[in-house]
Amino acid sequence: MSAPAVMVAAAGRPIDYGRLIWAIAQRESGGSWNQPGGALQFTTTLWREYSHLRPYMLAQHPAEAAVVARKVLDQYARICQKFGIPVTVEMLALSWRYGVSGAMRRLKSGKPNAYAAAVSNLYYDR
Repeated sequence: MSAPAVMVAAAGRPIDYGRLIWAIAQRESGGSWNQPGGALQFTTTLWREYSHLRPYMLAQHPAEAAVVARKVLDQYARICQKFGIPVTVEMLALSWRYGVSGAMRRLKSGKPNAYAAAVSNLYYDR
């Protein structure tokens, strides 16, 4: 798998997108690919935007979904960097779930987020 475009701010190590995608899939669907949006639960809008209009049913194929997910995560990381937000597993997980602006709102609230914690735990425990 190709190297990620960003670094984890705290650890100074590259984020393993393959591992992050696996962790998101586990949290979203228990890793079940046989459903609309696949294991990553792509919305039709997000899939169309980042897959360049490839058929939505391809979101159910792990290899196809991983290519699109990497594009999404790279874009989220670039947006975070643009606004000076540390790019971490937790931030990318929140961005996956809520979009970058929604993730920023949740971080500013100071409340712990169960989704980000679950993805992070899966990522680091794997």
